[in-house]
Amino acid sequence: MILDSRTRQSSSESGERAEYDGAKRRRGSKTHIAVDTLGNLLALFVTPANEQDRAKIGELAEKLQAATSETVEIAFVDPWFTGENAAE
Repeated sequence: MILDSRTRQSSSESGERAEYDGAKRRRGSKTHIAVDTLGNLLALFVTPANEQDRAKIGELAEKLQAATSETVEIAFVDPWFTGENAAE
């Protein structure tokens, strides 16, 4: 699987989810995604843009394992997914 996230810019009417992502320099929501190597979506969830990727990787991995009956053994991630949560 491949794990990544992206920040979507939002309007002023977006409410509580619209926070500032300092790394991407935009205000909005962050979408955390897991796909297989063919690009098929396996798991997804949305958080405020100021949520750190490394803080949410555990939750994304749990959703992914639940969706795939715990069959995923290897994950490819970008450098933002670091630390103990990513290792687990």
